[in-house]
Amino acid sequence: MEAVCRGFAAVLKPQLGQVLRNRGELAEAEAVWRRVLEAREAKWGAKDEETLVTFNNLAAVLYHQGKYEEAEPLYRRALEGSVVPEVFTQLNNLAFLLHEQGKYEESEALCRRALEGREAYFGARHPLTLMSTTNLGALLCDQGKLDESEVLLHRAVEGEEAQQGSHHPETLRSVFRLARLRVAQGRLEEGEVHFRRAMEGFETQLGVRHQWTLDAISGLAKLLEAKGSEEAHKLYQRQLDALKELHGPDHAQTCECRERLEHLRGNKRQEDPTAEAMMPDSADQ
Repeated sequence: MEAVCRGFAAVLKPQLGQVLRNRGELAEAEAVWRRVLEAREAKWGAKDEETLVTFNNLAAVLYHQGKYEEAEPLYRRALEGSVVPEVFTQLNNLAFLLHEQGKYEESEALCRRALEGREAYFGARHPLTLMSTTNLGALLCDQGKLDESEVLLHRAVEGEEAQQGSHHPETLRSVFRLARLRVAQGRLEEGEVHFRRAMEGFETQLGVRHQWTLDAISGLAKLLEAKGSEEAHKLYQRQLDALKELHGPDHAQTCECRERLEHLRGNKRQEDPTAEAMMPDSADQ
């Protein structure tokens, strides 16, 4: 009977895990993927293709919860068993996790391997190759390697607009990363234009609660805050409301957004003490 239950878990529960992840219910998705992984390892073994996919899926849910130390060995196990062309995805996933942990040298090396592999396997204009192009451009931007980052991000945006259209989420993701590059270069007006394009496109295509939409809202809000624009307050509030629904009030992203909003309100009160009575209730309401 136990073997039968494991078989059902191995085959049916992955659908539930994906649904929960897409809805932002990450803790629940984690529990499902752990159960699926246990069932698949028992039924098919650790090196089976479906088990390797599950290592990756569980790692992704942990990654999005900020549980990087737990996610890393799972991503590495998925990478060790992967073959071409799936291995390129695993290289990319591990690269971004390592980047979040500050392991920039290994992260960049893995991202370059993914790009070189996809160029050789698919060609330079394939959507997956362009995805790797923008991924490497984003990592290099974060490391301050702005000139190479600009070359890669322009190549990605131009290629994705030609291949997938200007409103495709992957195109908009590259536009968002180009916006971050422009801010790093001090070209704030261009950055604002790109952030707005990405934010509006993501909201239309993916909805306000999607992580990419929230990233764009956050990027634009920070830029406008630096410029002293009143619009920053409204954007932070939108982001906070969505994050509380998506991740809950105690998630790291929710707490960071709440702190930025309270900091902005504090600065506003110092500049104009009479403004406090005009502001909405606290960010937690």
